[in-house]
Amino acid sequence: PLDISITSVMDALSYSFEAIWNKNANSISTKYAIEAIVLILNNVQKLKKNPNNMDVRNTLLYASNLAGLAFSNTKTAAAHSISYPLTLYFGIPHGIASSITLLPLFEINSYLIRETLDKICNNISFTLDELRQAIINIPKDIIPYTLSEWGVTKNQLAQIVDGAFTTGRMDNNIVNLTAKNVENILLEIY
Repeated sequence: PLDISITSVMDALSYSFEAIWNKNANSISTKYAIEAIVLILNNVQKLKKNPNNMDVRNTLLYASNLAGLAFSNTKTAAAHSISYPLTLYFGIPHGIASSITLLPLFEINSYLIRETLDKICNNISFTLDELRQAIINIPKDIIPYTLSEWGVTKNQLAQIVDGAFTTGRMDNNIVNLTAKNVENILLEIY
């Protein structure tokens, strides 16, 4: 189904970006991640227009494989760390929970990965603003993509913050995040 496909695409996109803004990033993981992101962004709208296009689906499966290779070199980081309490306490599917924080984390981390972001933008002929918008457009009209749409209340955000700091995940993010940073991220996606 298209909603599950989009959820899976968003998870692969999260793996890819997390491999880039990761303290363990290296030239190999970054190369895989860039290729995965470019393939995803060049094909995901085609999937939304024609979910039965097997060539597009195969390309997205290949991109997902590249994303797996990228994060197998680095492990995941903040987006996945924050995702665990979202799935555990609120039943938000993994691909949504792992990607719902991508844009706020993109903003936090982007100044340290500018060269890589420029490579991505050059490969898809996007500006940085167009790249952000393309990410926003992926789940649009297909899956709920705010915490409130998933039934999370504002008084439950503290519980998410408390569970968001998974050792070996959160500390992989290239910017060290505080509880206040995570709270602000959650408010932004509320």
